Amino acid sequence: MLLAALRDEIVILRNCTIASAGSKPPKFEPTPRPGVTPAASGSRRQLTEEQRRALDPRMRNQPKEA
Repeated sequence: MLLAALRDEIVILRNCTIASAGSKPPKFEPTPRPGVTPAASGSRRQLTEEQRRALDPRMRNQPKEA
């Protein structure tokens, strides 16, 4: 994982150098991390209004929004 992070930083620095020279840098593609699936990072569920109220005690006595 450390080597993948180091490679990503080098690619970002190279892209910044290309951009500062006036050219358009290539699209940044992060290095795949071992054991991490790409689809898992983007699939997050949203909390419902009742779940938010249960988590935050300051919102328990607030009127429900329309």
